[in-house]
Amino acid sequence: MNENGEIYFKIVTTIITFLLAYHKYILSLFEKKVDKTDCEKERIFAEKFRKENIKTLADGINRIEERMTRIEEQLIKQNRT
Repeated sequence: MNENGEIYFKIVTTIITFLLAYHKYILSLFEKKVDKTDCEKERIFAEKFRKENIKTLADGINRIEERMTRIEEQLIKQNRT
């Protein structure tokens, strides 16, 4: 009877160990999925941020060009007189 008890104990502990390992494996897959969605969200945010920065830089450059044009026109007018 003692040998049967040991066998059952080994079987039960093996099954429990397997279930715990499987549980950890499934949790790691969920974490990877969460990491992947977080990474995707960050990529989308970075892309939007980059587009906004490009727009801001382009607007700034256009304003500088307009100011330079006005300054050039004023200098030309001053040199004529």
